[in-house]
Amino acid sequence: MGITVVGIYSNYLLIVTSISNILSKLISSVTASVGNLIVENNQKKAFQVYSAHFMINFFIVSISAGCLYVSLNPFIKFWAGKSYVLSLPVVVIVVLNYFFDQLRQSSITFISAYGLFVPNGKKSVIEAILNFVLSLSLLLVFHLGIRGVLLGTILTNLFLNSWWEPLLLFRLGFGFKKRYLRFYVFNYALNSVFVILVVFVISKTILYLDQFMFQSNLFIAFLNSLIMIFSMVVFFSVFYSKTTGYKYIVLFLKKLFRNN
Repeated sequence: MGITVVGIYSNYLLIVTSISNILSKLISSVTASVGNLIVENNQKKAFQVYSAHFMINFFIVSISAGCLYVSLNPFIKFWAGKSYVLSLPVVVIVVLNYFFDQLRQSSITFISAYGLFVPNGKKSVIEAILNFVLSLSLLLVFHLGIRGVLLGTILTNLFLNSWWEPLLLFRLGFGFKKRYLRFYVFNYALNSVFVILVVFVISKTILYLDQFMFQSNLFIAFLNSLIMIFSMVVFFSVFYSKTTGYKYIVLFLKKLFRNN
């Protein structure tokens, strides 16, 4: 692809990877607690905790992905300069790659807690081969450049990781094989499509308003993130207020403010 493109992308990768590492540690910090829950051998309770954990992760990932989409380019302009900014379509792919990769963290946390390393390890070999073939094909055959490499990873997550890891949990962990399809379709697939469309609409509005702002790029990046966070909180409060994950977050925040 050339050193220049890779160098420009490395700035974006640094920011996205830093945020991803922080959120991954936050999400996986409950592994020990999940392990204690599994020892109780209450599969129904373990599944309920997983469902809540998945939705909490879904909320966090959706909001952070939206913030990245509307704030990455203004921040890069402030930090490195306009010549180091990627086109908006490439930023969309960068953010989608982050979104689908982070959605896996709940399943990965529970797979670690259950100790399902051997069956999941077999998937990792297939994942590596599939990712390599897809990325290389999109790069060399379709000449998509950096977009092809990132799309290869996104497609690998969608075609393999998104269904394999939850299926592994439902079969070897929870023992609820019949519930898997319903969980995957409604909790993963439909929710992902829904939130991506909502983030896209909100982002389009924010980026349109940016044209009329003449403040510094750092201020614009910060303001864009604030608007995105507020908009997504309102969205989740309207459409997801009855979910266990949302109720847990509200309860946690109430306890936090009471203690302070």
